[in-house]
Amino acid sequence: MSLATYAVDHKAVIYLSIFLLLAGGLSAYQKLGKLEDPTYIVKTAVVVTPYPGAGPYEVEQQVTDVIEKAAQSADEVENIYSISRAGVSIVYVDLMDYNRARQIQQLWDMLRRKIAGAQGDLPEGAGPSRVEDDFGDVYGIFLALTGDGFSNAELKDYAEFIQRELLLVENVSRVQVFGTRTQSVNVDVSMAKCATLGIHPHRIVSALRSQNRVVVPGSVQTDHQRIRVDYPGDFESMEGIGDLVIGSQGHSKITLADIATISQGYTDPPEPTMRFNGKPSVGIGISASSKANVVTMGDAVQARLDVLFQDLPVGLTLEGVYYQSKLVKGAIRKFVTNLLESVGIVIGVLLVTMGLRSGLLIASGLVLSICGTLIVMLVWGIDLQRISLAALILVMGMIVDQYCSAYILP
Repeated sequence: MSLATYAVDHKAVIYLSIFLLLAGGLSAYQKLGKLEDPTYIVKTAVVVTPYPGAGPYEVEQQVTDVIEKAAQSADEVENIYSISRAGVSIVYVDLMDYNRARQIQQLWDMLRRKIAGAQGDLPEGAGPSRVEDDFGDVYGIFLALTGDGFSNAELKDYAEFIQRELLLVENVSRVQVFGTRTQSVNVDVSMAKCATLGIHPHRIVSALRSQNRVVVPGSVQTDHQRIRVDYPGDFESMEGIGDLVIGSQGHSKITLADIATISQGYTDPPEPTMRFNGKPSVGIGISASSKANVVTMGDAVQARLDVLFQDLPVGLTLEGVYYQSKLVKGAIRKFVTNLLESVGIVIGVLLVTMGLRSGLLIASGLVLSICGTLIVMLVWGIDLQRISLAALILVMGMIVDQYCSAYILP
């Protein structure tokens, strides 16, 4: 019995199959991950090891060689190449191309264990090594936080508050803050005053290091309880730094404020900053989790931001630099438009040449083909993105051309 004969004799089975195919296609369309570009796994990691004060030759001999030998002992390593600069060693580790995405993270964990085991072979003052492997993260949303009258430090505090809140949003895997500057306390020592009072600059450095650090002061044990002794040795304000005693002259104390000017600022040389429309700003990058729906994630992030800004001070503005969800919406809208146009062309052409029944029958084959493709994409884990949408649009053109060639030209 042929398939056509079976279909005619068992119409209920065919109707049920068509219904299941349509329902499955619509359900798969809703569940499929929606991205702008396909997920690409970068099979390269970077091992960064600082060695302050060392030259390139010392870094290569004492640090880079040790890290390279440790990386070579890891599994599935194909290539290792390095850069030794003054004060830092950078080692690149490439994995074999045939490794699947599900194996990559396990291999990076093994590399981290090998690098951690080699830390004891590094010279004093070098390290710790840092393994970076998250190059595949794509920030689907990038925002710029600006505010008239707000300093970079204040913008950083509010950006970190937004970062903590957005990490709780569904399908958000990572939120990174950009364009922040590191605050510092600048102590400008007057060498003339030091020479007059007989104070060596090393004494100032030694006093600052011994004062502003956390130590274990101990405890007092009684018959019934153990009392912890706290020694508040850290600085709590700029005035506290200035009141640090450096020495004495006669019966008077010499404080740091007597021989130095203390001010608060940012590290020098300045770190990379960010400006948006000519205004100083702080960037917030938001990355979606794997297989996530970027459109749904973008709507959830925007809803959360609307709630957060009700509690933020007046004057802060959050502008959208890049919204991937809007681009994905446009691409999917174009795909749906092409699908409707293809169905309309088939129905219109076949309606003129073969009649309404034949036109609807053949056009339904186009729709069912797309529904079946969406189901297969969901099973195989293929997202709706630039490449898959282009392939679907191309296939729809081929199907329309095939139908027209098979039913009209004869």
